[in-house]
Amino acid sequence: MIDDLTPAERRAVALVGLMIRMHGGEGLFGGARRYGVLEARLRLAAERSHTVRRCWDLSARTMQWTIGPSQWDDAVLALIAPQDDDPEVLRALAERSQSCVMIARHLARRGRIATAASASAGQTVPLADPIDVFDLAEPIVAASDPMGEAA
Repeated sequence: MIDDLTPAERRAVALVGLMIRMHGGEGLFGGARRYGVLEARLRLAAERSHTVRRCWDLSARTMQWTIGPSQWDDAVLALIAPQDDDPEVLRALAERSQSCVMIARHLARRGRIATAASASAGQTVPLADPIDVFDLAEPIVAASDPMGEAA
């Protein structure tokens, strides 16, 4: 199934995956219904947007999320930058939001398991290209910035 995703669907799943990793438990993304709430609000944001960046902003606002730690900035900016496939990404989020959220949830869970296993083995897991949702791991935090909050 994952191998059958189009490039636009991969980007949509990567966006949702970052939302899950960045904002787990924050705002309306908490409790047993958090993925249902995310799916519904993301779908509406995609339907109301003409760019992926606008969709990101609307989703964050309706989910009551803060801007997020700076350690995620590079990944987010790479995914929300204007690209030729913005209309296809928005269509995937609007028309296939449930499967995008489920795939992203699965990959986020798999990424957390891999990251935890690597950490327990004493290995460092680098942040991969944000479009490569299959290798996206927790971001690296510089030694001088243990909270990932530097400007």
